[in-house]
Amino acid sequence: ILTFDFLFIEPRHTLSAYDPSYGITFVILFVAAVISGELANKVKIQAVQAAQLAYRMRLLLETSQMMQKATSDTDVEKIMADQLVKLLNRDIVYYHVDHVQNIGRLMAPIVYEASGHFKEKEALTSPNEQAVALWVYKNRKRAGASTETLGDAKCLYLPVRSGDDVYGVVGMAAQQHHVESNEVNLALSILTEGSLALEKE
Repeated sequence: ILTFDFLFIEPRHTLSAYDPSYGITFVILFVAAVISGELANKVKIQAVQAAQLAYRMRLLLETSQMMQKATSDTDVEKIMADQLVKLLNRDIVYYHVDHVQNIGRLMAPIVYEASGHFKEKEALTSPNEQAVALWVYKNRKRAGASTETLGDAKCLYLPVRSGDDVYGVVGMAAQQHHVESNEVNLALSILTEGSLALEKE
C-alpha cells in the first residue's frame, strides 16, 4: 500500500494523497493483503501437516516391514523403541517382561535416548518410575504423565499387550512436552505391530 501511494498517487514520491477517495482504495488493498496472507499461511500449514503425515505413514510402513524380518523378541523390542524415538522425538524407556516358569516379571529398564541427556536417563528409571511401569504391567492399562492414574510420573506408560498377555511396558518421556493424543495413537499403532510380532515369537 505504501509503495502504491509513493509511486502512483499524486503528489508522487510522497506518502500523501490529494484525493481523499484514495482512502477507500487503501482500505480495499489492506483487506485484500490480509486475506491473501491468511490463505497463503493456511496453505503453508497444510503443506507442513501433509509432510508430517507422509513421514509418519512411511515410518509405520517401515516398522511393519522390519517387524516381519525380526528373528527374536529382542529384535522386535529394539525396533519398537527405535521407531518410537524417531516418530515422537522423545526418550523411550522399555521394560521387557520375563515369562520364566509362567511367572511374569518386569526386567530392568532400557532407555533409548532421543535427547542424549544422561541426567534425564537416571530420572526416567528411578524407583518411582519403575513402580508406575509395574502398575501398568499388572493392570494392563496406561498410566503416568498425561493420565489421571499416577500422573506425577515423568513418562506416559503403555502396555505392549495382545489380549490378556503383556509382553512389555513402554514409557514415553513427557518432561519437556505434554504427550498429545495423536502421539499416543501413533505409539499404539507401533505397539500393536510389536505385540503381534512378540506373540508370534
